[in-house]
Amino acid sequence: MISHSAIDSPIFKLIDTYQFDVFFKDDGYSLIIEIFQDIADKKQYRGLIWQIETVEVGVYVSDGECLGRDNATHHVQVDWTPYLTGDYSCFRAESLEEALKTIMNDIRRYLVQTSDRDN
Repeated sequence: MISHSAIDSPIFKLIDTYQFDVFFKDDGYSLIIEIFQDIADKKQYRGLIWQIETVEVGVYVSDGECLGRDNATHHVQVDWTPYLTGDYSCFRAESLEEALKTIMNDIRRYLVQTSDRDN
């Protein structure tokens, strides 16, 4: 593949992407889970978890007056991993299904902890 002293991690390949909507505490958003697999070690994974945020872009001057908007709503992906207890930068699982289950259980733990609801 590629070998260089600046590369200090395994090479991962994106193998699956999942998206679902979450609504609690009067707020709703979408989460995206991307799961990557080490190309040399099939039991090593990387997970990226993103929250989709919607933003409108405008041009403002220092007094806060809006000079104009580009009339477009933009969607940006915000890293959601700080809300989780696991380190998904490089973790081991027996299969893709187990890797996804590990991440989903951590997301569920966060939702239970912050919403005071267990289902």
